[in-house]
Amino acid sequence: PMVNVDTLPMAAKPPIPLDKGRGRLVISASPGWCTVTVDGQPKGPTPLPALDLSPGPHQLRCEAPGKKAKVVSVIIQEAATANYKFSID
Repeated sequence: PMVNVDTLPMAAKPPIPLDKGRGRLVISASPGWCTVTVDGQPKGPTPLPALDLSPGPHQLRCEAPGKKAKVVSVIIQEAATANYKFSID
């Protein structure tokens, strides 16, 4: 039978292939959530869908309500998926 993938749970969706010269970053936060910017561009609240980024260094900023902002640098590898979890304290 035909299945609409948008109705399947996230884990059941096949991964979207990466474009050549791109890497992927998954950002989360715990406990709670934060609003994320990547290289100064607003990306929204965690949990975020996977972001396709150019390989190399990127600056992540996490702003949680009532907490001090956290800034980290991550290095994205071509054709790889990285995960970063902000610790909200």
